[in-house]
Amino acid sequence: MILLILACVLLAAAGALWWWCRREVEEPSPAPKSIVLLLQVPRPLNAEILAYHAQQVTGEPVGLGASAAGGSVIGERAPFFLPLGGTMFVVHSVPAPYFDDFMLLAAGQPNLRLRRAIEEHRAWLSVDVLGSDSGTLENHRTMARLAARFLGPECVLLYHPPTGRFGYNTDETIALLESEDPFEAVFAPITHSPVITVDTPSNLAEATAEAKARFPEFVEAFRQRRGNLFSVKAPVSREDRTEHIWIDIEAIDGDELRGVLGNDPLDLPGLRMGSAIVVPVSDVEDWVYVRDGKMAGGFSTKILLSGL
Repeated sequence: MILLILACVLLAAAGALWWWCRREVEEPSPAPKSIVLLLQVPRPLNAEILAYHAQQVTGEPVGLGASAAGGSVIGERAPFFLPLGGTMFVVHSVPAPYFDDFMLLAAGQPNLRLRRAIEEHRAWLSVDVLGSDSGTLENHRTMARLAARFLGPECVLLYHPPTGRFGYNTDETIALLESEDPFEAVFAPITHSPVITVDTPSNLAEATAEAKARFPEFVEAFRQRRGNLFSVKAPVSREDRTEHIWIDIEAIDGDELRGVLGNDPLDLPGLRMGSAIVVPVSDVEDWVYVRDGKMAGGFSTKILLSGL
C-alpha cells in the first residue's frame, strides 16, 4: 500500500512538472499586428472599394461575401474581414480619435511635430492581420500595402500598436509601405528633438489669417449644406485656463458659432467631448469640413506638416 501511494505521489508530481514546463515553454498567442492611420477626417469605406484595393494589392480576384471563391471581403460596414491567401485581415474605419486620452498623450510628447499630429487627428483607419501564425514578412507586406492604398493628405500620422511607434506621413511613405520591410522603413524610432520651425508665430499667424479671410466659404458651405463634418478651431477658456480646440458646428447665429467640443480638453473644468459651446466668429483660428470625400480648410495642419 505504501508503495502504491508513493507511486501515485510520484506520478502526480511528474504530471505537475510536465504541466509547469509546458506552460513555461508555450508562448501566448501574439496580439494582432496592425497599422493605424490617424486621420483629420473620417475615411468613407465600403466593401466594393475595399475589394478593389485588396485585388490591386494581391493581384488575385477578390469577391464580396463569405461565399466568394478565393479572396473576399466580408461585411457591409466596418470592420470588414478579408480572408486573403489563407490569412485573415481586418480593416476598421472609425470616425473618432484612436486614443481615449489623446490630448494627454499629445501633451506628453516632447517632439512638437508629433504632439501636433496627435492633437489634430479626428478619426482612424487600421489594417490588422489575425492569428498566432500571422506574423510572416509576407503578411506584413500585404498589410502595409493595403494601408498604403488608403494613405492621403488627411493622414497626419501612422501608428504601430505592437511597438507603440509612430511614423510620419511624407511624400515617401507610400513607397516605404510598399517596400520589402515596411515596418522598419516607416516606424523607425522618432527623435525627441523638438521641432521649432513648423510652429513659429509667423507660420501660425499665416494659417490663422488665411482661415479668417476665407471663413465666408465655410459659412456658405454650411448654410447650403454642401458637405458635412463642419468644425472650427478656436480658443476656449474656463477659469484661468485656455485651450485651442476643435468644435463641431451645429448652428451659425450671426456673429456666434454654436456646437459641441470635438474632443476632450486637457484641463478645462466642467468640459468634455460633446459639451455644448458657443464661440464668437472672431475667435476662429481654423476651420474644416468634408465635401465629396475631400477635406476643405485645415490651414493650420497644412502649415504644421508642410516641408516636414
